[in-house]
Amino acid sequence: MAKKSTQTKVELQYNGKNVSYDDIQKRAKEYLANEAKDLDIKNVDLYIRPEENRVYVVADGKELGPFEL
Repeated sequence: MAKKSTQTKVELQYNGKNVSYDDIQKRAKEYLANEAKDLDIKNVDLYIRPEENRVYVVADGKELGPFEL
């Protein structure tokens, strides 16, 4: 018998807001497409700071800047 795949939804809840992981990832891709289009990026790390309402983007060890949640 084959196993069914399990789907997981991750959502950040803070200050009465709900922000999905998928939305954060989509917005990070848009940010990179606009702000780092000329870079050949291998790795991206996202640091979510809900108390600041920001997501900080680090690409290949270099901080590129934040975008709002």
